[in-house]
Amino acid sequence: MNTIDKTNIIQEIDTALNREKKHETEPIKNWKGLSILPILMRWIGCAVLTTGAITFMLQGIQMITPMTRHWLFLFITTILGGIGFALGKYMKEYKGARTFLGLCIASLPVLSSQLGGMVYSFFRNGLPNMPETMIFSATSISSVIVTIAITFLFMYPIVYFGFSIFSRSKSKILTIIYFIANSFILIPIRDNALVAFILLVIGIMLYILEKEHLKNSIIFDSFEGKISRIILSLPLAVIFIRSLFYPLHYFFFSTLLFSVGIFLCLVVSTSKNNSEPNIFLFISGTISTIFGWIVFYYGACDHYFADSYIQYYFLILPICGILYTYSFNLKNNDDRYFRNIASLGALYVTIKVLINSSSIITSLISIIIGTLFISTSVIQKEKIPFVVGGVSIFGGLCYYLKFALEIYTNSIWISLIVTGILILITSSFIETKALAIKNRFLYYKKSLKNWN
Repeated sequence: MNTIDKTNIIQEIDTALNREKKHETEPIKNWKGLSILPILMRWIGCAVLTTGAITFMLQGIQMITPMTRHWLFLFITTILGGIGFALGKYMKEYKGARTFLGLCIASLPVLSSQLGGMVYSFFRNGLPNMPETMIFSATSISSVIVTIAITFLFMYPIVYFGFSIFSRSKSKILTIIYFIANSFILIPIRDNALVAFILLVIGIMLYILEKEHLKNSIIFDSFEGKISRIILSLPLAVIFIRSLFYPLHYFFFSTLLFSVGIFLCLVVSTSKNNSEPNIFLFISGTISTIFGWIVFYYGACDHYFADSYIQYYFLILPICGILYTYSFNLKNNDDRYFRNIASLGALYVTIKVLINSSSIITSLISIIIGTLFISTSVIQKEKIPFVVGGVSIFGGLCYYLKFALEIYTNSIWISLIVTGILILITSSFIETKALAIKNRFLYYKKSLKNWN
């Protein structure tokens, strides 16, 4: 079927849908029960078909191979797609067409999961801990490649026309994104630490689609548009559910929490204002990321530090860093309150560890953190992070002061000579640059008053 035929069919479907919506707005005074009956039957039919598909997947036909089972499922899906296409094209019954094509679109992640199982069968060691009917394997990699190509080739027109009925003008981009998301299901990775990153990539991809193409579209505020959004997230759900059948460890939960936190804060960063829902998303994303760090810390880092103060320092300091970094996603001066909290928290743990258990590493980190605080505070014109940065640098330098004192006392006469020379040079510099120093000092003092 060429491009012109596809365009004509989509235009015809679009015109009929508009005509159908116009008739739907007219009040039905008579035969109200009869008008509800098709809707009820449609829901019952969907439930029966879905139950049948789930039963087939769980029970299957014990006498056939997984590959044959996949072909049979693809055949059934194609038949349903053909029925949906016929209802829309020839009978002009677009509600039924939406139902059948929607079921077909939703079946693509299932087909992709079957294909993913076949691909993974060439890499796995032993059988996964899941029901036998959910385990798919193949005899040769070439047969799997051919099966993937044929499956996607058959499903493309079905998915395309399905999204054409659901979302009309956005059918092309929705189809492309949907197939890309389903392609991630084929990746033969079952390490849950890496699976969490895959979920993050798909989530960001769907978010960009939502922001760039769906958010400002009136079509996607309709029932069909909401169904399209749900269908697009099915590959994400399939990968997540599949990961639960494999060994779970701290890194999976940590990465997953990090992914959720980053995604939520990404949503907040693209918003134009700080509404209550956005503040809630920011707090939820920050808490999720913080818990991700806590899970990772106690799973991987805790046993490396014998000193309790060092443990406390390396646990709390990154939490302050997360809050400080994420605060830049907010707007309307709400961000500086969170930066102030993070700055004071970092100052507290830094002073505590420098007093009780200072070392070369903690002192160096204190200087680095202080420098970062000062740099960002100058850009943002904020006093509290600036002061915190100065105190952190001073505290870090105090540790190295004892080494300077040792050098000074060991060679007292050389130290005195060097000190005297430095004092004389400094006095000469101040005398020649007194006015410039004064003006610069007054400038910074005046600027500091205007900071938050």
